[in-house]
Amino acid sequence: AALDDAGKGYNVFDRGIFHSIYTQDNNGLVVELSSDKYEIPDDRKGEVLATAQRFREEDGADFAQDRHMEAALEELGLPVNKYDLPDADAGVGV
Repeated sequence: AALDDAGKGYNVFDRGIFHSIYTQDNNGLVVELSSDKYEIPDDRKGEVLATAQRFREEDGADFAQDRHMEAALEELGLPVNKYDLPDADAGVGV
């Protein structure tokens, strides 16, 4: 809404375990804003991401996906709380 109000163009992409918004600053530099898709306690974030990475590698996937993050949270005994984010394409562009 704020980017729309400011007349700024942007794209939103689903990056597997997080969402990214790409826009440009007033100098034309590309800016990426990212948001986690899952609630992760700050003091456990490294452990959760490392565990999700292990599941991704075991799965042979090119990038971490929801199933890897959910498996990591479950293995570590943490609740699986997914944020309510809008659907987004996977892709590139600004």
